[in-house]
Amino acid sequence: MKHIPGISLLYISFFFSLSSFEADKKELAGHWEGALSRVGSVQLLKFDFGITGDSIYGTYDDVSIEVYQAPFTIKFKEDTILLSRFGYGEFKCLLSGDQAEITGIGASWDPVTKIHLKKRGKKEEIFFSREDLGYKSGSSTIYGSLLKPVNKTKYPLVILLHGAGYAGRDVPYYYSMAHQLAQNGIAVFFYDQRGYGKSGGDLDIISLLDTRDDAEAAISYLKGRKDIPYTQLGILGYSRGGWLAEMIATKKGVIDFVILHAGPARSVFEQDIDRVKYSLKQDGFNQSAVDSAVAYQEAYFNYAAKKLTWEQFKPATGQTKGATWLAYVTVPRNPDDDDIKWWRRYKYDPSEDLSRIKVPLLAIFGEDDVLVHPEINTPLMEKYLRQAGIPFDILIMPKAFHSMQVPDHLEGNGWEFPKGHWVWRKKAGNY
Repeated sequence: MKHIPGISLLYISFFFSLSSFEADKKELAGHWEGALSRVGSVQLLKFDFGITGDSIYGTYDDVSIEVYQAPFTIKFKEDTILLSRFGYGEFKCLLSGDQAEITGIGASWDPVTKIHLKKRGKKEEIFFSREDLGYKSGSSTIYGSLLKPVNKTKYPLVILLHGAGYAGRDVPYYYSMAHQLAQNGIAVFFYDQRGYGKSGGDLDIISLLDTRDDAEAAISYLKGRKDIPYTQLGILGYSRGGWLAEMIATKKGVIDFVILHAGPARSVFEQDIDRVKYSLKQDGFNQSAVDSAVAYQEAYFNYAAKKLTWEQFKPATGQTKGATWLAYVTVPRNPDDDDIKWWRRYKYDPSEDLSRIKVPLLAIFGEDDVLVHPEINTPLMEKYLRQAGIPFDILIMPKAFHSMQVPDHLEGNGWEFPKGHWVWRKKAGNY
């Protein structure tokens, strides 16, 4: 999808100002575990530091939201450690080398948030291997990674199809999803989408069908690999990747199963109209504002679908001036605006494909997902899949957003712990 919530890339920057650079590098190298703490409530974290030549590198795990092996950068400066850009604001910390502890304060939080890490043991053992590779899709080369369980002779294989926005393998959200599956005995192939990372392609001209072709080329490539002893081959389509999965699953004998992670049952245009509607409702706009914004967005897509001329559509753009909901919509600057071109290249309605799917399907929705809201997508998904006559299941994750995370919030009537306590963000309980 073009408009999705900003999912943080979850990078961490460390700025160390310590007296002995070389000694402190050695003290940092290793595995650290600890937590953020806010008025008695904790969020568990793990960090791993290593040394290559004169440089320190590292990864971190945020187990509650299921982020694994996400990278961060490290710098030294005076006697303070600044931790920032890992999803929780900025923290000013100190390293106690003799105690093997890092302690710090969240500079931007009120009530104050603290971090405490202890150096201990080794990081979690990895039960999969990683192979980086490239395969051909038309005239382009697409680069991906294959994660294979090392303690199994046979296993299911899943191809992960990313959503919109930056869609490279280095996005922790996608890598972490692949990591979790591979750690649990399921092989995963995921790749830099066309135009991202190492993969070829021009983002200014590619269409939704181009990205479908890349996914189908990945399936053909993996099926041709006789050294991959998979038992079943399936697709996990996240967000926009769900539309690709729905297209591919109509072809008999190509795949064995489909998982839709916030995969829409609505068309590309309808989904974005839904985004405007449910986002405004969630943000507390009154019904009049919601109706006005939705009416504009419908006119926008009628123009994108060439049901309206520019002159017929132009009066609607005038209604956006000074509108309280202006930030939720796009106003084209000219008849051939880049956004209009994008929507036309990605025009797609899954209703027919969903009713022709050939394999078992699992659809997962977030209860509070304003992009692919279950209120409108669940009944449509049920209708189309019943027409397809396949086994299917639809799950709704309580209180979850598009990412299947439950957002952080204050529980209770105040900060008097334990009656009032901070609930850190987490993955939905049964996800």
